[in-house]
Amino acid sequence: MGIFEIESVVEQDDYLSGFLVKYRPLDPEQFVNTETREIEEQEIRNRITAKLRFFLHIRTGIIAYQVVSQINEKSFRENFAKLLEASYNNLFIDAEVQAINQEESFFEAVKSFDSIAKVSIYLHPSNPSSRDIWKRVDERFKNLGLESYTEVYKLKADRSNLDIEGDEEINSKLHMASDGYGKAKVRGKKDGEYETVTTGDNPIEAEVENSVENTERPQEILKQILPTFRSLFNRIRG
Repeated sequence: MGIFEIESVVEQDDYLSGFLVKYRPLDPEQFVNTETREIEEQEIRNRITAKLRFFLHIRTGIIAYQVVSQINEKSFRENFAKLLEASYNNLFIDAEVQAINQEESFFEAVKSFDSIAKVSIYLHPSNPSSRDIWKRVDERFKNLGLESYTEVYKLKADRSNLDIEGDEEINSKLHMASDGYGKAKVRGKKDGEYETVTTGDNPIEAEVENSVENTERPQEILKQILPTFRSLFNRIRG
């Protein structure tokens, strides 16, 4: 995979647009030779098998990307981060791409559990601002000079429920993960069966009209997803 056709797009703020491209370095292809009446083969170099467009908001690092069947969300997040690191020769940069979750969906799912057995949280400091609900946690990470932070809460065998609803510390970290600055996983029991919900289960989505989805003019696409970008900016500032 690779990142291609990167360009600057200005629409009330500075964005970068480009394509994450999946391609085959060498792809054999058969064709007919009408003179010899034979079927022959030649190799096509760097044949594109899938591509998706992305928009990166420079100031916050928030990325919006097109969903295509050949490149799933996990593949995009992992490969985009690796390619970004490689572009800096892996020096002084440790890139990660985490989903920004539909906030209500995650916390409603957690509240639906009859009991909670385990909570796993992975976080990294924000850039550049902090949301009030997790600002104290974020500032502590920055003051300590942390690159990342991991913690696990596991229920004792003789207890029936890990009561996190009133725990301000845990909830602030869950909100931070839900806002895209890490990831969280909660395992609990519902109707007698164990289930697990994560902050990546319901990522924020935005729809683009079919008429501009495949346009060569990225600004036309960006105009349609700007309201979603703005709602995320407001959420993180809040």
